[in-house]
Amino acid sequence: MKTCSRHPGASLRRISGGILWAALTALMGAGCWIPAEKTGAGAAPQVRISSLTELAADPAANAATLKALVEIFDAQGGAVQMPCVLRFELYEFRPLDSDPRGKRIMLWPQQDLTDPAKNSEHWKEYLRGYEFLLPVEAPLEPGKNYVLEATCLMGGRRFRDVFTVRMGL
Repeated sequence: MKTCSRHPGASLRRISGGILWAALTALMGAGCWIPAEKTGAGAAPQVRISSLTELAADPAANAATLKALVEIFDAQGGAVQMPCVLRFELYEFRPLDSDPRGKRIMLWPQQDLTDPAKNSEHWKEYLRGYEFLLPVEAPLEPGKNYVLEATCLMGGRRFRDVFTVRMGL
């Protein structure tokens, strides 16, 4: 590196000026990057039990039926029809607890929606979700709250949602 005899620190100023310019460019450019979670790119799908889910008693049969509506959302937040396996569990409700699931009351057989015919059977386009009519064999108290958990197995990953449902009178 050549230095000027009149200005011995000139080469050092050029090097430090270049480093400063590179650092400022990197800092200015860093503000333009948006994480993948914010854009939806590569984001995981979400599963949600709809508020249309209900637990109704059938006094004639001395039983109850759980009508569950499950929605699956893609990375952009739109409800979509996807091949998956769904599992439903019903629990007693524990109020004022960080985990409201108490003792498990019911565990239904898994709903395999990887078969296109079975998938289409449960898909309700007007609701943009899957509808299941699940018989409840355990005795439930009218007016009492219960917790429904839906677990979705998709692509080797597990997604779940819980929803508090009240037994109809």
